[in-house]
Amino acid sequence: MPAWATALASASAVLALVALASLWIENPWKMDPGDSLAANRDFRLGLTITALAAYMPAARHYLLRAAARNLAALRRVLGPEAEAALAARTRWLPAWVAWLFVLVVPATALTIDRDPGLYFRPGYWAVGSAWSWGLGLFSAWCLGRAVVATLGVSRDFSAIGAALPKVDLLDRPWLAPFTSQALFMALLWLLVPAIWAVNLVDAPFLIVVPAIALACLGFGSAALLLPTQGVRRRLAEAKEGELAAVHAALRGEEAALSRSLLARRRERPGVSDLVAWARYVRELSTSPFTQATRLRFVLYLALPLGSWLGGALVDWLVERLLR
Repeated sequence: MPAWATALASASAVLALVALASLWIENPWKMDPGDSLAANRDFRLGLTITALAAYMPAARHYLLRAAARNLAALRRVLGPEAEAALAARTRWLPAWVAWLFVLVVPATALTIDRDPGLYFRPGYWAVGSAWSWGLGLFSAWCLGRAVVATLGVSRDFSAIGAALPKVDLLDRPWLAPFTSQALFMALLWLLVPAIWAVNLVDAPFLIVVPAIALACLGFGSAALLLPTQGVRRRLAEAKEGELAAVHAALRGEEAALSRSLLARRRERPGVSDLVAWARYVRELSTSPFTQATRLRFVLYLALPLGSWLGGALVDWLVERLLR
């Protein structure tokens, strides 16, 4: 069964269990007369955490699968001479780091409720609160595992890029796996605030949701920049080497162009050719991201914003229709 189907089935099973449990408990979410189920904080928060608990393991699975796919693409493009570089790996964060993210749950709860004594009052631990806390701890652990995987894969790709024996400044299809991995991981993190955006209708979440969005933006930025850090450095080194060869040729060194991309030319380039070539190389970008990939990333950034605006619009329309 695919990971997305497993996540959907797991979320459905949790919701079914919560529904069955609520049949045995009177007024499980302490709803006031006239309130709708969707407006109830415990119910809405439970749905959010259920979605997050289903999403994070699936996101980690697809992150690792994308890494394997992009490594295979690099192996095809670069050939056997880059096999040693493709074997380069970094040391991942230890697994216990993921457990530290469990501390996010009480911090979030205190920010929302602002009353530590609430958790010790009779009747608090009904279906809704037990649902949110129990599944929230699991979601936070899954979040930590995703952070560890994101940083580990990002550093691995950076190490591979830095270890490449040679890079081609002109023909750049070999950069696509690096940018694909970076953009995919950034997208996975940008979708997390979209899951939480539905809670912006509740005032206490006006602190929690932006804080979560900022944290995910940080993880997404790391996922976008870290995988390409090594290859950026290798492109910069290749540019410096090419410019050094051209400058040496301009000074009259006969063998200088033997290590240049101009070495394959049959005729000896003149001074004007060397000057033009130096200007062209100097203007080459060391960024692996093309204009198309930048546009795709901007569209990715629009997804959370679109979900927030869409949620606000739907809430406004429902309120207008029910008046």
